[in-house]
Amino acid sequence: MKVSFSSPRKIEPDAEHGYKLPYAPSKRVESKASWYLVLTIVCSPLLYVLVTALSSMLLVKEPGHISIGKFEVNSETPGKVVELAVEVGEDVRKGDVIARLTNYDLHSDIERVSTELSFLRESQRHGADKEALASIREHIRLARANHEFYSEQYQAMKTLFARRSATRADLNAARTTVQRAKLALLEYEAELDKLLAVPDKNQRLTLLAAELKALQERGRSLIQRAPIDGRILDVFVRDSEIVRQGDSIALIGEPGKASVVAYIDPKYSRYAKIGQRALVKLPDGQTVGAHIAALPEITHRLPSEFARPLGLRSMKILAHLDFDEPLDKKSQVEGLPVTVRFPFTIELAGL
Repeated sequence: MKVSFSSPRKIEPDAEHGYKLPYAPSKRVESKASWYLVLTIVCSPLLYVLVTALSSMLLVKEPGHISIGKFEVNSETPGKVVELAVEVGEDVRKGDVIARLTNYDLHSDIERVSTELSFLRESQRHGADKEALASIREHIRLARANHEFYSEQYQAMKTLFARRSATRADLNAARTTVQRAKLALLEYEAELDKLLAVPDKNQRLTLLAAELKALQERGRSLIQRAPIDGRILDVFVRDSEIVRQGDSIALIGEPGKASVVAYIDPKYSRYAKIGQRALVKLPDGQTVGAHIAALPEITHRLPSEFARPLGLRSMKILAHLDFDEPLDKKSQVEGLPVTVRFPFTIELAGL
């Protein structure tokens, strides 16, 4: 016996009891795109590793930075800074004033030597004054007579002291009086010798002139001047600061001598040779031709600012490159990071 069921109503999938029930549009396209997105995110680390490995085999790009010629201005003499005539970033010409110092001890020595030198020259020009000579000789005669008199008094006092007719204090007082008379006589005799000793004056004048010249030279060194044409990269002192001889005052750069310092991986040492061509990519995207100007002879640890996150700062070959054409002034910045790319380096590893 065969049983079958049938419904008198027409089956409509989007209707129920006569009411329309519309379904939402199909989401199959969006679901497929989401799936590809998830797959891409999951595989991105692997893709990054593959792209990095492939680029390292095909291209040689090494970090570097701009280096301009530098000259450090050091204090030639100790002193106090009374004026700073430049600011960082300012262009200067050779001979321009960088800073002015003052040294009170040096100024006092110059004044003292100048005064003594002027006095000696004046006295030498007029010669020995006859009245001065007569006066000093009279003082010597009186001083000698006083010395003889007090010497006789001292001898008499010694005799009285031996006979216990004078005290030890009386004897000491008499000896002191004799010594003072002797000292006065020696001072007058020395003054007479100075008036009569013309050759000694000439020698003294020569020594004083040489000393004054050396002091004035030190005084001129209190004005610190730019030794070259360039740009002020840094100033190491402030107003009213005390500096010692040899202390740094400022750092001057020579933008016209800009070059590149590149850090080459030892496995690419075949490119570290004089004359090797390279392309230097600046931060603004500009590419400038360059070449290795000196044979790299030292290695240097990669600076921390060039190291990748969690990367090792390995030892690199330090190479200096000169630009083939003058660099733009806006790019002549000390320490500006660049990328150095060596051309014609498409080589597969192991081939």
